[in-house]
Amino acid sequence: MWWFRKSERPLWIADAEGREHITEEGGRKFDQWEAEGKIQCVGCQVHILDPLYVTQRVETWPIGDDGEHIDRETYNRLKDERGHLHALVHYKAGRPELYVVAKPFWDQALESFK
Repeated sequence: MWWFRKSERPLWIADAEGREHITEEGGRKFDQWEAEGKIQCVGCQVHILDPLYVTQRVETWPIGDDGEHIDRETYNRLKDERGHLHALVHYKAGRPELYVVAKPFWDQALESFK
């Protein structure tokens, strides 16, 4: 059993056919494999600020290039150091519009809500 001899848990990954495999390298290899292009993140946490309710919420969005999800280029360009995205709700003529923004801009908007 891994927990008796290792300090890090193994990582379960799925192949192209959806079969799950265990890796002995563990979670510390995940970032390295992502940087090498061996695996890709399929979802991300999005922190959303809404001025109407003066709240922030967190949603999980899938990443994909099919037009219904956040595209990988936008994700790679705007993700923070933890792999999270940040978004602002802007109301135009009473209708909410959602914009994905860089974290420093989101932090500035959060400070203005206080």
